[in-house]
Amino acid sequence: MKRLFLIGILFVFITILSACQSVYNQLGYTPSEAYLSNFCSKAENKNACELIEKS
Repeated sequence: MKRLFLIGILFVFITILSACQSVYNQLGYTPSEAYLSNFCSKAENKNACELIEKS
């Protein structure tokens, strides 16, 4: 019974993950780009992102 419960949670997690993946793909983001753009939107990280873009 406990194993079935864990499999259910895992299945839901994977489903949510793949749904997020498809949304990112529709927006033209890869997850790492989405992370970077989120990271870059924070003011204290702007300098770091400018360095990344220059390189």
